[in-house]
Amino acid sequence: MKHYIQENLKIIFIREDRSLWHDMQLALQLVGFPVSLAETKEELDCMVASSARCILVLDLETCANEWLSTIRQLAIRKQVRIVALMANTGAQERLEALKAGVDVYLAKPVSYDELKAVLQRLAARFPEAPSALALDKGRQLLMISGGPVVRLTTLECWFLACLAEAPYRRASRHEVERFLWDDDLSLTDKRLDVLVHRLRKKLETEAPELGNIIATHRSHGFSLLRETHLCELDPPMFTVSPALESSSV
Repeated sequence: MKHYIQENLKIIFIREDRSLWHDMQLALQLVGFPVSLAETKEELDCMVASSARCILVLDLETCANEWLSTIRQLAIRKQVRIVALMANTGAQERLEALKAGVDVYLAKPVSYDELKAVLQRLAARFPEAPSALALDKGRQLLMISGGPVVRLTTLECWFLACLAEAPYRRASRHEVERFLWDDDLSLTDKRLDVLVHRLRKKLETEAPELGNIIATHRSHGFSLLRETHLCELDPPMFTVSPALESSSV
């Protein structure tokens, strides 16, 4: 399997028994798979939203039928694949799982080798990885591999850094405002909306191939739709033109 797939892929176990999950996590990390555990639907939504590609692994007996609607919603996303672990059930149960959007079902008990083989096969079916993003906080640059370099203002850079550093890459409005302005109440409530609007317009103009990388969650906050690595690069990982490098911040 190509290494870039492992770098841009997240394996998410759903409501797995912690003792069993710990062993599977260790076994999968040894072959390069980053593994996370989602215990609630809110955690799962955040993890999926912040992943370029992910494979969900769930035990249908543990998750029960209330997760079937969630599987149906997630299965339509291009960056999601789903593996279901099932006891020796009948054909009707397997058919219901496949109809809900499960890509592969495995009969329990499942060996680590079998699970790793299935994950590698699913990972290889993803389309080529999207351009990598790197946020150079020191020089306030958003860099796209094979693409343009976008000069950011201080607030734009800090805003992206706040989302990239947040748990599951999702931050509430209050967390972002405190990160940017340290609760300065002299500023208007619209300051954050104006900042996000201007940043989206800048990225749309200077890097249209990215699409929208900032998700707004009504009454909850913001998250990044693309994996963004935080760095202060010296020497730079991406080429920066002399004109851009010498321009004022």
